[in-house]
Amino acid sequence: MILYIEQDILENPRTQIFLDKYPRAERVIIRNYKNIFDKKIPYPIDDCMILAALHGNHITECPPWYDLYDHSFFFKTSIGCLFDCDYCYLKGAFENHTMKVFFLNYEEIQDSIRTTIQSVREKDPHGSIIFYASDYSDIQWFDILSGFNESFIPFFEQFEGVICESRTKSANISTLRSFKDAPNNFEVAFSLNPEAIIAQFEHKSASLSLRIEAINTLLDTGWKVWLRFLPLLPVPGYESMYRDFLEHVATSVDFSRVHSFSVGSLLYTKADYRVMQKKVPGFSLLYQIEQDTEDGFLRFPLPVRTYFYKLFREFLPKEKTSICLDV
Repeated sequence: MILYIEQDILENPRTQIFLDKYPRAERVIIRNYKNIFDKKIPYPIDDCMILAALHGNHITECPPWYDLYDHSFFFKTSIGCLFDCDYCYLKGAFENHTMKVFFLNYEEIQDSIRTTIQSVREKDPHGSIIFYASDYSDIQWFDILSGFNESFIPFFEQFEGVICESRTKSANISTLRSFKDAPNNFEVAFSLNPEAIIAQFEHKSASLSLRIEAINTLLDTGWKVWLRFLPLLPVPGYESMYRDFLEHVATSVDFSRVHSFSVGSLLYTKADYRVMQKKVPGFSLLYQIEQDTEDGFLRFPLPVRTYFYKLFREFLPKEKTSICLDV
């Protein structure tokens, strides 16, 4: 194990948590994480972590079609994922999509979030606001190290009408269960797919049964849970596979207690799609994707998406469900 540590983050108390967890790790002091991350390096990147500070560019506004909230934003406290899903856009975004970078200057990131909320409230005092925390990584898996939940869940409780969403394919909810009371402004979103899809394409992630167990545990203790059925993949026999899957989830989880649902197909920009073709040439579903002339994104053909969305509307409550990432 190699820990690359930015000079400016050496005294951060969160850095010490990593040092205590990996006392035998080689420690390399660096000036900037970008000198290591997203580079070709001649040794296994899974044995490396980078501890850094993120300065500037903390907040990114979501596209207007992304969800049903009035104001939506992404923010990141880490990059890179333990899981290795064949379809993941991170393969197209970064040279080393599994190398883990942790930005530990939480207070600076929170200041940017606070400023963004204040700016929105000046223009729209009562509009709904959501911040997505996990667009570059799976935060829940690493939370025992990063302390994201401990820091950001109380932070978001300050703001009325603001939600933070943390999306995961993990069943690791130990740090969430440590909270005495479930928060009002934090939602845990579980990405779900049939077990056959998970086994074939979502490498190293939790099984469907473990995710459902974690979902029910959180629901039983009052947490807001978002079920994200995406990306929907038209593998051979997908029509019956997904119907059986939905019947199983619907009988295993009480949908009336789930805070919200979303459904989406696979989506790429043209640039990411070209990179994905090079990096995962064995992912045959890529070659079913076609360009949508209306917005330039690449998706599965409209008949496939139409079938999926019609099927999911049979099972999911309309008032809680968004059909996202689609025109």
